[in-house]
Amino acid sequence: MLDESRPRRSWTRVEKAAITAQVGVDGATLFDVAQSHGVGRYLLTRWMPPVSGMLSAVLFFSILRWAG
Repeated sequence: MLDESRPRRSWTRVEKAAITAQVGVDGATLFDVAQSHGVGRYLLTRWMPPVSGMLSAVLFFSILRWAG
């Protein structure tokens, strides 16, 4: 359901890249960045570039180690 109290906002590719680049800087979480820009966490993850190959494996195992 759309929140009709706020108009939909469109973001340029440059804005999306700048916003997603803030994740991890000075410990900023995905939630922190999304909240500071007034967007949902899911939308922010959709803007992030896809991770492929070896980098995705490294990230996956890093997350497992951190969570575990």
